[in-house]
Parts: sequence; structure tokens; C-alpha cells
Amino acid sequence: MEKSIAETSGTIVTSLDNAAAAVIPCKKCGFLNLESSRFCSNCGNPL
Repeated sequence: MEKSIAETSGTIVTSLDNAAAAVIPCKKCGFLNLESSRFCSNCGNPL
């Protein structure tokens, strides 16, 4: 049982690492935007 939980946690951490690599923080407000965005979803500042 414990091994399954550890494996699941590892998968979740990997997923978060992958997601973190695909976001760009806005220089104006610091909001994390998707890499494909051209403007900040929070304040509209160009990325």
C-alpha cells in the first residue's frame, strides 16, 4: 500500500514540474500564464 502511494505522489510531482515549465510569469503582476498566451490573463499586459 505505501509503495503505491509513493509511486502516485511521484507521478503527481512530475506532472506539476511539466506544467511549471509551460507557464510564463507576467512581468507586471506576476500572474502565471500559459506559454502559448501572448497577453497576461490577469492584467492584460503583453508577455
